[in-house]
Amino acid sequence: MNITISKCTAVNGTTGEGKSLTKEERKEVVEHWIKVSKKRLIVIVHVGCINVKESQELARHAQDVGADAVASLPSLFFKPSNIDALVHHCAEIAKSAPTLPFIYYHLPIMTGVELNMEDFSYRAQKEIPNFGGIKFSSKDLPDMIGVVFSGVNVLFGCDE
Repeated sequence: MNITISKCTAVNGTTGEGKSLTKEERKEVVEHWIKVSKKRLIVIVHVGCINVKESQELARHAQDVGADAVASLPSLFFKPSNIDALVHHCAEIAKSAPTLPFIYYHLPIMTGVELNMEDFSYRAQKEIPNFGGIKFSSKDLPDMIGVVFSGVNVLFGCDE
């Protein structure tokens, strides 16, 4: 599922406000961003949480209120050890907002998940109908180049 990324905002991110808010507060923040952006910005809602059920609820909410995409990473308590487990985890969240692109947030310094994203990208494209790409926040540039050549959207940014 392709999206054009030009002017966008990531709402409820991992290093921003998202970690410190309750689920209901996160929903309110999303609603406010969508209202004030007036479709001038692409609103990507970070739905990663403690558990998959909460991520699914936040993904459904994002779709219902008019977000443009959802993004998630594994919870800090779930660390997939292989591509199969990561694809399954992402698919469970993505299916809760089937009309929105799902973006996997690759942030290994925080999640501890050091899987090959090129391999993940090819698998996700086959198994997640609304897979929209990867927010790549790792310093592993050869892996990022592989993701680029896999043909998906790549948002690149690394605090380090």
